[in-house]
Amino acid sequence: MRSHHDLTSFLSHVRTSQASTVSTVYTGTLFEYIVKETLGKVAILSRCGGANDRGIDLRGHLRWNEKAKVIVQCKAEVKKQGPRVVRELEGALIGESAETIGILASRSIFTEEARRQMLRSTSPIVMCLVHIAASTTTGSIAQFVWNSAAHEHLNNVQVQTQFHNGSDRLQLSLDGKII
Repeated sequence: MRSHHDLTSFLSHVRTSQASTVSTVYTGTLFEYIVKETLGKVAILSRCGGANDRGIDLRGHLRWNEKAKVIVQCKAEVKKQGPRVVRELEGALIGESAETIGILASRSIFTEEARRQMLRSTSPIVMCLVHIAASTTTGSIAQFVWNSAAHEHLNNVQVQTQFHNGSDRLQLSLDGKII
């Protein structure tokens, strides 16, 4: 049984168990919990990542539509994400219901080739860039784009850039109300 289920309990577990904070397992798990928290206004998500997860790190549904299922692949690497990650998500969507949207959440930007692959895909896919403030565990959505196959589930979502405290930040709204 896992000794953590959210960001707070994970960080507590790491402190009390004196687990390594430089391992790829730590980095990946930390990013999964940050993404779960950051996307919490968009979707209700549970962490399911681990061995044999078929590339699915988080699973849930859109907050405004329980029928619209969501699977999330988290990429904690700091290198640009290419089209391979889009193809991996397309593979993970095989066997999911037709109502399932795949979200690629990355710490780093997606290449132009990845964006083109996502736009060509017949699978409903969202690309989400999650910015993590330096030396914190606080995430914010820096990019949120989707293809035409995902439009049916996200047609009432608007993405706007807001100027706040000297910098731009992304803001999502549903039917004109901030989410």
